[in-house]
Amino acid sequence: MHGHAAQEELKLMLSLIKPRFFIPVHGEYRHLSLHGKLGELVGVAKENIFILEDGDVLELNQQAGKKSGKVTYSNVYVDGLSVGDIGSVVLRDRKALSNDGIVMVNIVINQQTGKLVTRPDIVSKGFVDNTESNEMIEQSRDVVARIF
Repeated sequence: MHGHAAQEELKLMLSLIKPRFFIPVHGEYRHLSLHGKLGELVGVAKENIFILEDGDVLELNQQAGKKSGKVTYSNVYVDGLSVGDIGSVVLRDRKALSNDGIVMVNIVINQQTGKLVTRPDIVSKGFVDNTESNEMIEQSRDVVARIF
């Protein structure tokens, strides 16, 4: 399951709704175009299907629709509680994490002795599945403990 409707589901939706105008809104341009063609297959008039790009202005009335220009736009990123420019460094880091994942080693060291208080904890996100790689994680905890 991926959360996206299959072609038959999209055709069923369009057949039930019977829209006069149709504007596919999700996906890359090729997805929008293919979705528009599905609209044609179920009876939406080709001149009433609009494949829009970010910033396109569409004017509709009861009889027809037309693209009538563009507006200036920019992306807005949401980061926790803030909205707006979150910076290229944050975006670069997020891209790296999404591609490579992260491994975190948590250790607690006694300040007086410099020795480990507990066995190290290793957390992996997007790198390996902890449930499937439990043995590797356990061996890694041993290696970190030996180093300290």
